[in-house]
Amino acid sequence: MSLPRPQLVQRRAASTYRMTTINRSFFAFPLELLAFGDNFRSRLYHAVSYAVVSLAERLRDTVPLPQLQAAALAVPETDRPVHLQDAGSLRYALAVARWQLQVIKGSAKEDKKQYSDFWNFHYDWVERHGKSPIVQLANDFVWDCINGRLSYRELSVLAAVYSAIGAKRYPVRITRRTIQHRSLGYKTPAVMKAELHNRTDGAGPLSIDQIGRTLDKLHERNLFARARANARQTYYSLTLRQNELEAALLRSKTYSRAFHATRRTRDATLMARIAEAGRSFSGLTPQTPCR
Repeated sequence: MSLPRPQLVQRRAASTYRMTTINRSFFAFPLELLAFGDNFRSRLYHAVSYAVVSLAERLRDTVPLPQLQAAALAVPETDRPVHLQDAGSLRYALAVARWQLQVIKGSAKEDKKQYSDFWNFHYDWVERHGKSPIVQLANDFVWDCINGRLSYRELSVLAAVYSAIGAKRYPVRITRRTIQHRSLGYKTPAVMKAELHNRTDGAGPLSIDQIGRTLDKLHERNLFARARANARQTYYSLTLRQNELEAALLRSKTYSRAFHATRRTRDATLMARIAEAGRSFSGLTPQTPCR
C-alpha cells in the first residue's frame, strides 16, 4: 500500500465548511505510534504533535482562508504565535488546532518536526503491514500520563481497548491476548512477532495477570463498561452504560434459544389448528357441482 509523503504546503480551502463542526477533546493517532520512539514521554509528545498537525491540515483543506484567519486571530494572545497577522493558511490552522486541542506546551514548529518524524515511521509501517486502527484518547489521559498521574501501562492498555472498540456502538468482545499485542502498538500477533525485535525502548508484552490487574483499575475508574458473558468471553463498550451492556448481552446470548422456543410453540399451535380444521371438514358431504 502506498501513501504520499507528508507535504506541509498551502492548499486551496473549500468554501462549505463551518468552524463549529470541529471541536475535539481527544488526540487521535495510528496504533503503531505505541511502538515508536525510545521512551514513552517522547512517544506521547509525538502523539500530540500528530493530532495537532492532522487537525490543522484538515482545517486548512476545508475552511475558507478568511474564516480560518479570523479563528486564529481570535485565539487569546497569550496562546497564539507572534506575527500571526500575515501568516499562511497552515500557520493559521496550526494556531486554531493547538487551541482546540488545548495544547499549550511546545510550538507549531516542534509539532511539524515531530509530525514529520513519525510520518516517515508510519509510512514505512503501512508499506510492511497495512493500516492500523486509529486510537482516540482524551487529552487529559495523555497529559496525565506525561505528568505522572497515570501510568504508561494503564494508558497503553486503555489505548488497546479503545482501538478494538473504535466507533462500534454494540458490545465488543476483546481478549487479553488482543490487549497484549495492541498495548505495544501491534494490530495482530503476526505484526508483533515481526516487529518486536525492532523496538528501541526494550518493552515486551505484558503478562496476562498484569493486563487483568490493569483492566480492573481502569474499569474501577469508569473508563469503559465491561461484562463477562461466560468464563471465556468478556465484552466492552464506550457508549453503553454498565447496566445497558449487561442487558444487551442478556438479549444477544438468549435470543437464539428464545427465538427457537417461540418458533416451536407457534409451529405446534399452527399444526393443531390445521389438524382441527381437517377434522371439521372430514364430516361434510361432497356437493355435486351444477352443470
